[in-house]
Amino acid sequence: LGDLWLPTIVRINCFVLSVLSFIIFHKSLNIISNNKFSFFFSFYLLLGPLTGYWVISGKPDIFYLFFELLGIYLILKTRFNHNFFNLFIILTLLYLSWSVKQTSIVTISTLLFYLLWKRNIKYFLFVLTTFSGLLILTKILGPNKLFESIFWQDGAALSFNFDHFFRVFLDSVSKGLIVYTGLLCVFLNILLKKNFYNYFKSLSENQIFLLIGLLFSTSQIFFSFHYGSAVNYYYIFFIYGALFLFTEIEDILSRKKINFLFISGVYVQIFLILLIFFGIKGSLKPIKYSNVKQFKNCVSSLKTPILSDHKPYYRLPWITPEDNPILVTMM
Repeated sequence: LGDLWLPTIVRINCFVLSVLSFIIFHKSLNIISNNKFSFFFSFYLLLGPLTGYWVISGKPDIFYLFFELLGIYLILKTRFNHNFFNLFIILTLLYLSWSVKQTSIVTISTLLFYLLWKRNIKYFLFVLTTFSGLLILTKILGPNKLFESIFWQDGAALSFNFDHFFRVFLDSVSKGLIVYTGLLCVFLNILLKKNFYNYFKSLSENQIFLLIGLLFSTSQIFFSFHYGSAVNYYYIFFIYGALFLFTEIEDILSRKKINFLFISGVYVQIFLILLIFFGIKGSLKPIKYSNVKQFKNCVSSLKTPILSDHKPYYRLPWITPEDNPILVTMM
């Protein structure tokens, strides 16, 4: 195949991993509670408005999410059977997730804190030293610019903006409203029970792990302050939010005082999705650029391969806002 097939191959890989992520998440929900909502939740989060075009975008987010979801699944599946071999497999998956996208630190942090809470000091030290060792080896053996590129681009810090953060947050609300309203229902349900101590004491090991993960996943909100961010920074928050919500879903639906709020959230989310199909919010068609053929003709006589090595960060289309630049055509 020619070079022009490369983006298509990456998109196909991305789509395949999206389907596998959907299956893994569905299995994770069934570990928690095997009920009729698991398929709906899985499809909604992994193949719905939240992931949207990212499912075939070729960007790294679905790839990191696949490895992290697989790690979460194995943690839930082996929670009562911890041993060094299981933990090493989980660590390998979480390292692969981190290696794809360096903001993928939620589950490894959650696992460490969970083991500390369980007072499993030997496993805690094993996870901490092994994962740290993998990072050190990456620093020694990996490309020099890898760690520099996490927060710095050619010596310049990333730009942060509150207005951009607020727009991304509103976007996350419109695409993940069911999870937001569900978590609000969980909070109201706890308030109605009035005895917080007894509630938290009654939580299972799964719920403790997921609650810790939910709290740690809010750290991704801070990463979404920079200009290069989008709703993809909320993926892991919604994963943990949906998993924890799933442990409480039957209790919520059984309480007439709060179940109307959750059901209303579902209907509003359906309405927002319909707006996409009607072209009012979002689009079902890819953007077409009129100068693609002109650009192709322009570069066809140039010696190949053509590779720009000047400030790769500024080649990202959302960083360069000019109308229809060559940059966007190349992307």
